[in-house]
Amino acid sequence: MSMMETVREFICQCPFLKNGFLNVNYLGPYPTEYVIERVAADEVLKEYSDSGKLKQFVFSFASREWIGKNVEENQKIVQFYENFAGWLDEMSAAGRLPVLGEGKTAQSIGAISAGAMSNLSGDSAKYQIRCRLIYYEGGDNVWQEKN
Repeated sequence: MSMMETVREFICQCPFLKNGFLNVNYLGPYPTEYVIERVAADEVLKEYSDSGKLKQFVFSFASREWIGKNVEENQKIVQFYENFAGWLDEMSAAGRLPVLGEGKTAQSIGAISAGAMSNLSGDSAKYQIRCRLIYYEGGDNVWQEKN
């Protein structure tokens, strides 16, 4: 399973997702839809003498939402992204992380930016939050025993 598939499967478990579909690399024009997109970033954070590497998978989680003059409705969108970031933190703290392929072990997952609006189009907008999954790959797993 690819990293993107693994992250998508994990995020589908989030209890805050509304009745929307979580797509990959495509966000449709109608609210409420969700998407995860890979973000260009340095993949290797650290290399170890045992040939293992601490790596990151950076991705954007986004949604298309209705917007308007109703402050309460707009605030619900902001609250959704705060809740989503909190859920990632809770999963990470509890050790309930994505199960990666052989030789890879998830270390943490979390948001690295706040949810923000972009791409306003009529009465809907794209909101997104940047996230990352940190994982260890390869080597003889000495890193896990030390940390």
